[in-house]
Amino acid sequence: MQVARRQRVRNFPALLVHLATARAIDRLRRRRRRPHCNGDTADLATLPSANPDPVQQAEQRELAAKLRDAMGQLAPKEAQAFCLRYFNDMSYRQIAKELGIKTNATGVLLHRAKARLRQYLDTSTSAKRE
Repeated sequence: MQVARRQRVRNFPALLVHLATARAIDRLRRRRRRPHCNGDTADLATLPSANPDPVQQAEQRELAAKLRDAMGQLAPKEAQAFCLRYFNDMSYRQIAKELGIKTNATGVLLHRAKARLRQYLDTSTSAKRE
């Protein structure tokens, strides 16, 4: 696991939950951008269940594995900034102080990390479909 070699992950389950949540939000945003046939009805099959069935559990495990791989593809500073922001809930200013960089550089690192994670996850999803 490359992320663990780059830095110490304090709460791995929280990391995976956060990454899965971010990916789910991205999918919801994509879905919202598509025109709907009937805006009044909700597709209940797409709503998350409090008690996931075995298929959903398998999908969650698969997504968690992809997220681990994706995090391993990030540059060390990007991964560190991403983890500090989204898993440790640190502000840009706190991250900048922790990494010894400017606050603006923190924003750049986080933007690059999210873009690379999104690209990696989209690529791995596309490759699976083919």
